[in-house]
Amino acid sequence: MSSTSENSVVSGGSPPNTDPEVDKFKELVFRGELDRIEELERKLDSQLRSTKSVSDVIAEAVVMRSSKDNMLSAALSPIVENSLQDALKKRPQDFISIIFPIVGSLIRRSISETFSSMLGSFSKSLEFSFSPKGIKWRIEAIRAGKSFSEIVMLHTVVYRVEQIYLIHSESGLVLSNLVNKGVHDRDADMISGMLTAIQDFAKDCFATAGDESSSLNSLDMGDYTIYIERSPLAYLACVVRGQAPKELQVKLRETLELILAKFNDVLQDYRGDDSPFVAAAPYLEDCFAEQLVEEKKKISFVTKILVGIFIILFVSALTYKIYHSHRMNSILNIIGSEPGYILIDAESTLIPKPWQLVALKDAFAVPLPELLSRGGYSADEVRCSFIPIDSREPSIVMKKLQQKLELPLGVTIKYDLDNDSYHISGLADYMWITNAKTIAYTIPGVDNLDISGLADPRFDVLKRLKQEIENTVIRFARGGEIPISTDQHLLDEVSEKLVELEKLTNAMGIALTLTIYGHADLTGTEIRNYAISQARAQVLAAKLYAKGSSIPISMYGMGSSFADTTELEDLDSRKIEMRIHFANKSGIDF
Repeated sequence: MSSTSENSVVSGGSPPNTDPEVDKFKELVFRGELDRIEELERKLDSQLRSTKSVSDVIAEAVVMRSSKDNMLSAALSPIVENSLQDALKKRPQDFISIIFPIVGSLIRRSISETFSSMLGSFSKSLEFSFSPKGIKWRIEAIRAGKSFSEIVMLHTVVYRVEQIYLIHSESGLVLSNLVNKGVHDRDADMISGMLTAIQDFAKDCFATAGDESSSLNSLDMGDYTIYIERSPLAYLACVVRGQAPKELQVKLRETLELILAKFNDVLQDYRGDDSPFVAAAPYLEDCFAEQLVEEKKKISFVTKILVGIFIILFVSALTYKIYHSHRMNSILNIIGSEPGYILIDAESTLIPKPWQLVALKDAFAVPLPELLSRGGYSADEVRCSFIPIDSREPSIVMKKLQQKLELPLGVTIKYDLDNDSYHISGLADYMWITNAKTIAYTIPGVDNLDISGLADPRFDVLKRLKQEIENTVIRFARGGEIPISTDQHLLDEVSEKLVELEKLTNAMGIALTLTIYGHADLTGTEIRNYAISQARAQVLAAKLYAKGSSIPISMYGMGSSFADTTELEDLDSRKIEMRIHFANKSGIDF
């Protein structure tokens, strides 16, 4: 009975008609438990009321807290991450099926592949059947042992999508397939089984443990290439003849993503019913594409004529430009290499008009028309402006020397390159020789002049007369002014020679002077001897003046100072001697 009451009290019941004594007993015995039960009831009631209140404001509270700081995100991040990890471990297939269609376009791969370029088209084979090109291709087909259609495709088609299959990834069953026009339909189930077996074999042989992403992307089958775009639920297999561009693979990926987005739920629950995938045909049909070889457009006859005329004009202009440049360079080389010319500017154009040149030119240089005619060019082709200069080129200097010196016959000029000097040699008039030296040094470029090779033919006569006169000694009698009888003729001969020498020097422009020395022996006083020697010198001078000579004469009485002996009477000491002097302006030794 007490047990029943206790259970009633614990459960919170209040049985009617209880005994007050019993209630007191319960109060005494179960006082602590009753207080705890009452406290729990209050907490439960308060929690229910708080939960309801929080549910009314939780959305606003989250928004308000998020606007203040990032504490709410920091607090929830570990919880969300752990929840996602647990869900991925338990149901990974669900997440793959949902996420793949959405993010597939963001994870496309860029794969560069090279394919064979043997492609074909039946319509092209008809088009070229009876054309010259078609006949050529038929011969090629016979030689290669292939059909004409295959040869046509090799030359006219770049690539062509022939078949496309939508296959369930897990079972390998064909969900939908389309065949391009004019293509033989192949057994879809057989192709699906082949692809499944090949992919399983490749995965078993080459995929690493736990690598579910390893798969076969393409399969080369001779003239055909099968491109495969995979997803966990389904994949596309596209049979292509020829060399497909990278854009086709992108198109396959996009088509697979669209199909997965539309048929995701059906693929998740696929049990072998293909009827829902009839609606996938438009997506597959959109993948059919082909590219033909662009044929060259035929050029019209008029266009060919115009192109030919243009080529002829272009070649002619180019040829003329080359010829023009060659002639111009040749003329410039001719002028630039000629002594006395220095080119400083040249203007050339394609228009047939004289070329404009500016050059420095010496007056003694070869005239331009003559210079151009040597190279086979006309003076009308060039219009040259000249600036006068004095050239120091040896050939130009030689011309100036020859013209300004007026070289006599037999006189030559040579240039010594080693010593940079000019040598004049030959026989010429003494006055010309004297003037030549003065004139030569006024010519720019003549720094060293050698005229030692020049000679006047009369120099020998001068030398002979001078020597004969100076070697003649006229002796006199003792104490007298008259030559002894044996030397009388010598006085006449010397006077004649002096007159001849005077005429010759006057003709040559040489100044002539004569010095006469009179001598005496030791007889008599020195004063007397001096007077006698002076008188003896005057004898010859008087003789010359009598002949009309105007030679400047200097006379010296030497007395007995230069007597040849100590004897008082010495015939050889009583004499006169002569010395000839020339004023030599040419610098030539004679």
